[in-house]
Amino acid sequence: MDTKAKKNLIKLGFTTLITAAILGGASLMPDFKAQRAHAAQGAPLTPSANSQQDTLITPTTYEQYLPLNAPTDVAVCDDFTAIADGSKIYVYNDFYDLYRVYEHTANATADLNTVANLEFSSAGDLYFIDGNAHMYAIENDILASMDGTITTKADFPTFFCNAFVIDGNDLYFAVSSESSAHLSRTSLFSPNASTAEPIVSNVSKGPSIAYSDGVLYYTDASGYYLKKIALEEDAFPYEICAFPQPITSVAVNGDEIYVSNDRNNFYVYDRITLTGLASQIEPLYKDETGGYKSLSVFEENVYAIRERSVRQYAVGVGFTEFEISADSSATHRLKGATNATLVGDKLYVTDSGNSRISVYNGATKGYYTVSTPEPTHLIAAYENTLLAANDGAAWLIDVTDPSAPITHTFKGFQGNLTGVTAVHGKYYLVTATNFYYSIEYAPLPVEEGEPELGSAWQLKGGIKKSNTIAPRLLSSDVYGNVYVVAGNDVHKLPEQDIFLADAYGEEILTMLPANPEQLLVDLNENVYVLKAGTAHRYTYDTASNSYSATADEISLASQMVYGQTDATPVQAFAFYVLENAAYLLYNGNFVVKTTRLSLPTVQTVATAQIEDRIFSAGAAEFKVVETSKDAFLISFDLENLSKLQGSENACFPYLSHGREPSAKTALLLGQAGEYSVLAIFNKDTHKYGNYLTKTRYFVTEKDESEYLVEYTEEGQKTGYLTNALSLYKYPYLTQLLTVTGLTKNQAVTLLGEVNDLDYSYYKIRFTDGDGNEQTGFIPKTYATLFDGEPKPTERTEHGSARPNEDSLWRLTFLLLGAAAICILLDLLILHHRPKDE
Repeated sequence: MDTKAKKNLIKLGFTTLITAAILGGASLMPDFKAQRAHAAQGAPLTPSANSQQDTLITPTTYEQYLPLNAPTDVAVCDDFTAIADGSKIYVYNDFYDLYRVYEHTANATADLNTVANLEFSSAGDLYFIDGNAHMYAIENDILASMDGTITTKADFPTFFCNAFVIDGNDLYFAVSSESSAHLSRTSLFSPNASTAEPIVSNVSKGPSIAYSDGVLYYTDASGYYLKKIALEEDAFPYEICAFPQPITSVAVNGDEIYVSNDRNNFYVYDRITLTGLASQIEPLYKDETGGYKSLSVFEENVYAIRERSVRQYAVGVGFTEFEISADSSATHRLKGATNATLVGDKLYVTDSGNSRISVYNGATKGYYTVSTPEPTHLIAAYENTLLAANDGAAWLIDVTDPSAPITHTFKGFQGNLTGVTAVHGKYYLVTATNFYYSIEYAPLPVEEGEPELGSAWQLKGGIKKSNTIAPRLLSSDVYGNVYVVAGNDVHKLPEQDIFLADAYGEEILTMLPANPEQLLVDLNENVYVLKAGTAHRYTYDTASNSYSATADEISLASQMVYGQTDATPVQAFAFYVLENAAYLLYNGNFVVKTTRLSLPTVQTVATAQIEDRIFSAGAAEFKVVETSKDAFLISFDLENLSKLQGSENACFPYLSHGREPSAKTALLLGQAGEYSVLAIFNKDTHKYGNYLTKTRYFVTEKDESEYLVEYTEEGQKTGYLTNALSLYKYPYLTQLLTVTGLTKNQAVTLLGEVNDLDYSYYKIRFTDGDGNEQTGFIPKTYATLFDGEPKPTERTEHGSARPNEDSLWRLTFLLLGAAAICILLDLLILHHRPKDE
C-alpha cells in the first residue's frame, strides 16, 4: 500500500469514527470542530470552508491545490509533507488536512534564505539547509502543534553542509570545495564536521546522494557516474553506471533507482540491471519533457519536484496522478475551465485549456475526459448526450461511448453563439444576433411519396426574433420552459414559442445585476443569476405567479483552497433536481460541491399532510385527469407514504423521476401544494404507479361524464356481493386505500359505475353495523343484481285446519275421470256382447 493510500485509510478511519459518533449521538464531533477551528487560527493558507457543507471535487484533496512558485525539495513522513518553496517551507498536517508555513529569514541576503535538502528523521523532526549551507532543525512537536509560529530548534549546533541524508541517528553529509566534495558521517543530534568520520572523497560539487539499506549512493566529481558504497562492510566505492548527461538528483526505492539529469529529464531504472552505460539500458519509465529537479523517497513512493509541482511516483507503477500544484498537469486536473453543467450524477466541465470536456461521475467518484476539436465555453446535457459549443460551432457528444464520442458537428450559425440549453432531449441555441436554433433527433425530410430515410440529429430553426434586444444567456427548467436573459431582463418562454418570431415569452424579471455571468432555474422555478461570485436568487411565488423583486444574495466566493485569492472567484455553477448540492467551478480550475444554496429536490417534496386525507377511513372524492405529453413525473412509494401519517415535515418517499413521452389517463388522489398526486395504471405490468407532477403544466381534468355514470335515484339498484372484499376509497385496487371490509352476500346500493380505468367499478353505498352510511368503489365483477341466498323449501301439511283446496279439486277431477272411464268400458262391453238367439 502506498503512502497516500495509507494516509487516506487513516483519514477514512477517522471519518468513520466521526460519522459513528454523529449517528450514535456522541459528543465527539463538537470537540473535533473546536479543534479544527483552533487549528485554523494563524494559518492564512487554510481553507475557510471545511467538511461542514463544502467538499472539494477536483482536485480530490486540499493538499493537492497548494500553489508553488519555485519549489526546490520535498520530504514526506507518516504525519507530514514538507515542501521547500523559495524561503518558505509548507508543512501539511495530514490529520487536520491543513497547511502551515515556515518563513526562513536567518540571512540578511534574501537569496541565502532559499531552503533546500529537506528530510525527516525517524522521530519526525524536520532538517534542512539554506543557501548559506547552514543546517537547521524543526522539532516534531512544533510541527504538530497548531499554536503560534513554526520555529527552528534553538539549541541545534551550528553546522554547515551542502547536502545530507539521514539514517537513524546518523547524518551523512557532503561538504563542497571549489571543484568537488567529500562525504562524511556524524551524529544527527550533535553534528560536528571536525570530528566526523570520512566516508568517500571526489564527489561531485553540490552532490546527488541517496541512502538505502546500508548503501550510500552518490555521483562522482564529474557528475556522469553513479557510484555506491556499502557503509557497514568497509567496502570500496563501486561504480554502478555511466550516464550521457550529468546527474542532478538520485533516489533509491527497493529495486528501482530514480535519477534526473541536467536537462531536467526523469528516468526510472531497475537497480539490478543498471550497469555499464545507461544509454544502452531501457528505463522502466521516462519523462523527457523536462522540469525535473530534486527527488526524495518515502516508503513505496518517490516524490519529484517538477517545475512548480510535486509529483508522486509509485514503485513499479509510475506517475500516480497525485500532484501537489495549483496548475497541475495531472490527467484529470483542469486548465482554463470555463463552464459546467450537471445532469443526474454526472458533472461536465468545459476544460478549455485542454480542449476537452472533463466528466466527474458522482456515483463512482471517478473521472474521464472527452476531447473536443476546439476549446469550448458553452455546454448542455440530457441523459446520454452532451452538446459543447464555442462562438461558431457545436459538437454533439455521445457520453456512453468514450472511444468515439463526437457524433455530429454543427456550424453555420448566424452570429456568435451566446447560450445553449437542453429541453426534452432537444438542444436550443441562441446567437448574439437574435437567431434561435435547435438540434434534435428527428425524421429526415423526404419528398412526398418517397420512402422514409429514418431519423438523425439535425440542426433546425434559424429563426430571428423580431425584437431588437439580443439574448446573452440561455437556460431551462425541468418542465420545458426556456429562460432567456436579454439585456438585464429575464424572459420565460414555453417550448412551443421558441420558433415564433414575435413571441418573447413572459418578462418575469427586470433590473438584473449588470452583465450577469450565468442563469439557472431550480425545481421550484426559482431563478439564479451568477455575478462576481454571488448567486442572486429570485424566488417564485406559486400563489401570485410572480417573482420577488429583490434577490437573496448568496456568496459563493469564500476561500476554498490553499493560496486562493480574490482573483479566483466562481466562474460557473451547476445543480440538478436530484440533490441539494451545487457544484462551483472556480476560476482557479477547481470544483467544490456545496449545500449553501439550499436547493429544492425531487427527494424533498413535502406531503403537506396529504397522507391523512388519502389514507383516512372515510370516503374520498376523486377525479380522472389526463397528463400531457412529456409530463415531468416524480415517482413515490405509496406504502411508505402510508407510514408517514401524522409525521411533521414529511416528504414523499422518492423512487425516481423522469419524462413520460406520451399522454396518460390518471386517477387524481389529491393535491400537495402545486403538485397533483396521481395513480397511473401500467397495462404491461398490470400495476399502478404513484406520481407527483406540476398541476398547471401537465394536468387536465376530464369531465366527470366521461368516466363516471351516476345512476338516477330511480335507477339505483340493490346489488349483492359474490365475495368478501374491501370497499375502496377510489377506483384503485390497493389495500392501502380502503374504507372498510365487506362480507359475502352483503346487500349494497349501486349508485353509479366507472368503466374507463383499469377495471370497471361500481360506486356503492351501504350502512354498516353501527348505522353509519359508507360510500366507495368495488370492481363490477364482485356484485350481482340477484340475491345469492338459496330459496327456502315449501312444504304441504296434510290434515291441517285449512286444507289445500287445489289438492281437493285435483282429487275430485281424478275420481270423476276414473268413473267416466269405467262407464265407457261398460258401454264397450255391452256393445260387443253377442245377441241372444
